[in-house]
Amino acid sequence: MSSIVVNFLTNYQLNPTAWNWGAKTDYFWADICLSGRYKTISFYQNPKAAYQFDSTKVPREIHEDNTLDKD
Repeated sequence: MSSIVVNFLTNYQLNPTAWNWGAKTDYFWADICLSGRYKTISFYQNPKAAYQFDSTKVPREIHEDNTLDKD
């Protein structure tokens, strides 16, 4: 769905008889990408550890029949 919007807008932005933005189109899309990146990072940022690496138990041995030792 977003690709339809992108293709529609880019044609108008680059067309000299329409908006005639030319290379300024890059600033528009860079702003869109950076704001999306900022929103993604701030949304998925987790102040608490998402993965508890220090408390995860790791099996010590893998046997020839691909079974693990249970602790």
